[in-house]
Amino acid sequence: MKLRSDIQFWDMFKTSLQLVPNLTNIYQTIKIQRLQRRLKDNENKLKRISSLCSDSILSEKYITERIFPVVLSDLIEEHEEAKIELILNGFENVFIDEKHEESVVINLFDTLRTLRYIDIKRLLYLANEIDDYMTFVNGQYKICINGHEK
Repeated sequence: MKLRSDIQFWDMFKTSLQLVPNLTNIYQTIKIQRLQRRLKDNENKLKRISSLCSDSILSEKYITERIFPVVLSDLIEEHEEAKIELILNGFENVFIDEKHEESVVINLFDTLRTLRYIDIKRLLYLANEIDDYMTFVNGQYKICINGHEK
């Protein structure tokens, strides 16, 4: 009986391994389509960033080899659509503020990557940068405006 179940498991495992290349291709296609949609949805912001980049005193090598790959990876991998605008704002501010300190820029994107959008909104609210935020209480989202739940 044990031998039979071991053989069935092994057969199932081998079949699964044969599917991996197909699943990988499907997953990569989904990621590429998501990136294309995000680029299209943020076309105006990307044009502005491109314009700022061309006028920037920052090194082309610094941007193309160090910062842009991080931003591109985040645009591809991020699951929360709401954070895409924050990622692009961060990239835009690299040029506006002429941020040449790589560790500061990488730290910004690392922070964005690790926090959920709802957490970022809460931090902005606590810093008095925004007047409202959403909280998750007892399994429900609630909107707080000026400290009062709605």
